[in-house]
Amino acid sequence: MFDKNLHSRLKEINTKLTAIEKNIMKTAVRLDINLQQELADNVEEMIDYELEVAVGCYVGDNKLCKLREYLKRCSIKNEHKLWGLADGNNHNEFEHRENHAMKDDQHCWLFHCLYDHENMSWEDIASIEYFWVDILPRYQYRIDTPNTIFTSTARHVIYSDNYKFGMTDIAYNLFPDIFDAYPLDLCKFEKIGHHLQENITDVNLKPMSDEDLAIFHTTDYLQSLREDKSIIEGVVAFSAPPFITASMLNEHLVDSARAMTTGTVYAAEIALKTGWAINIGGGFHHARADSGGGFCFFNDYAIATHNLRQINPDLKILYVDLDAHLGDGVISFAKDTKNFYILDMYNAFTKLDEEYRVKTDIDKRFTLIGLQSYTADKTYLGLLRDHLPKMIDSIQPDIIYYNGGSDVLIGDSLGYLSISPAGLIERDLFVFGEAKKREIPIMMCLSGGYGKENYHHVIKSLEAIINLMKK
Repeated sequence: MFDKNLHSRLKEINTKLTAIEKNIMKTAVRLDINLQQELADNVEEMIDYELEVAVGCYVGDNKLCKLREYLKRCSIKNEHKLWGLADGNNHNEFEHRENHAMKDDQHCWLFHCLYDHENMSWEDIASIEYFWVDILPRYQYRIDTPNTIFTSTARHVIYSDNYKFGMTDIAYNLFPDIFDAYPLDLCKFEKIGHHLQENITDVNLKPMSDEDLAIFHTTDYLQSLREDKSIIEGVVAFSAPPFITASMLNEHLVDSARAMTTGTVYAAEIALKTGWAINIGGGFHHARADSGGGFCFFNDYAIATHNLRQINPDLKILYVDLDAHLGDGVISFAKDTKNFYILDMYNAFTKLDEEYRVKTDIDKRFTLIGLQSYTADKTYLGLLRDHLPKMIDSIQPDIIYYNGGSDVLIGDSLGYLSISPAGLIERDLFVFGEAKKREIPIMMCLSGGYGKENYHHVIKSLEAIINLMKK
């Protein structure tokens, strides 16, 4: 005899999944129309796209399974047979079986996938409490044939699919105003990675374990990230809906930062071996040992330093931070770290008596240059040219960490400086050029940079760097 309470619960799950299917297709059609237009206009030399749809099923913080499919051209009726989502058909394989408890039920496609594709029991399906829905555009871009300057066989650009951030379709539709105004472009690193994939090293960068992160971070902080949703929300400055759990946020958000931290450690090793490396991500310069902030969960520079000094305890490091914000997390780490030097140019966000203010610490290890808001190319680049070469020659570092934030660009919603796109390229080329002519290894992380167009300018600057370093 089929349990009536179980049957009733299964019908509830089916009703929820039916609503989710309609929501998925509504959002997918909207995204598909936009992407088709971009494809027709050859935006950023895009040659194709698809939409990755993922539905995670959770009991509390425990994930039972994830359903995943790919859609495209779903806004054009009958051109493609789409996955069965919201098609109005009954996907109950038991409807023609006599004496079956589910015989007369209407099943949506996702419900069918749970018991047929995932082989879940009725009891497991009935136990589901939450659903997490991701709809992520996946872009394909034209890759030009490399010029002769790209003859080096070593690949210096670090990127992984594990860097991709999840975006909850449910939350987006419930709070569209919040998500539209949110400064982070969650597809930024993927777009950059696609454009530069000819130069990307082929390596699987997995999210860093808590055991490895604990080389710098406290166990209490790492545990709180796993269990306390409010800690995560504080770092990313967003309050997630109640049905989104800490486990969901870890899988779809924090794990991306864990993978980027692995990438920074790997990039530092590559730079020491080959002369230079760029991590398409990372640069979490606000994270401290016991806390995160400013979109930074983990201090990847501190962890990379601990890793490199397992081999050379006396390794001398110059950290150059040109993000628009002060790298307070790195400064906190470096105060008690020998042979670690800092040049940090940042927006002071306070009224200064002059255009800028230079501070140095007692032992001259840190040079901090606070800028007036809306500082432009001439002053900014002039200060960089005045201070960076002198510091390099004085310190003679074994490696340079370069936190190359692009939130200095004019119009950035969080940086409030006025550096032009040409100025960004000139800045990055100057930093890499100073390292190259002295044959000092250099490792760059992208750090901050906000808005929908930011990635476009970053790509041009990174292409210029690759051009320079491979000559």
